[in-house]
Amino acid sequence: MNYISMTVRDLLTLIKNSERLFFGLGIDTSTRLDEKLFDVLKEKEISESPVLHTLELLQKQPETDVYWLLNSSSVLIDYIERYYHQRHRFQLPELVRLSMAIEEKDVQKTLFPKGLTKILAELKIELFEHMEKEERLIFPMLVADKSDYIYFQVSGILHNHDHHSYVLQKIKGMTNHFTPPDGASTLWVDFYKKLVEFRKELLEHIRLENEILFN
Repeated sequence: MNYISMTVRDLLTLIKNSERLFFGLGIDTSTRLDEKLFDVLKEKEISESPVLHTLELLQKQPETDVYWLLNSSSVLIDYIERYYHQRHRFQLPELVRLSMAIEEKDVQKTLFPKGLTKILAELKIELFEHMEKEERLIFPMLVADKSDYIYFQVSGILHNHDHHSYVLQKIKGMTNHFTPPDGASTLWVDFYKKLVEFRKELLEHIRLENEILFN
């Protein structure tokens, strides 16, 4: 869509939350409603490309993503590290422990998905290494805007994300969509609930990085 030739009024009507973008750019929408975006940006000497890209994202992305789109990458990075990375570092060791306990001691252990504990243990190692690389290398370079070098590094990160998503899908199939057998122990039921929660959070973590942070 040709946003650049549209008026501020039309953009405010078309794109929800675009007013927050204009406010962040220092554009007083109340006095410039009938001016074209091109003229407004030219007068204020604002580059067109990032504004148009953000307007595209605001129209396509879920409303919950708007906050991230209208803030610097460092804000999202801080959230990812403090919430998702810390959560996964707690979740995976606990999931491995629970899986091992059921596989070894549960009265219905013969019904437990074969190899699940091994898969979770391998995912733990892979994800921990992945997160450490992000924290030590990728995220600092994103904040420093070293885009030429980051391009090659991010391609590897995205490949890891695809692999993690594949593993989660495999686990979902192995566990019959996280459905414990009839008469399953409380431990088994609790384990699957925690597994569902982990899967949901890791997928959202991956989506935020793929669709917003690395976009």
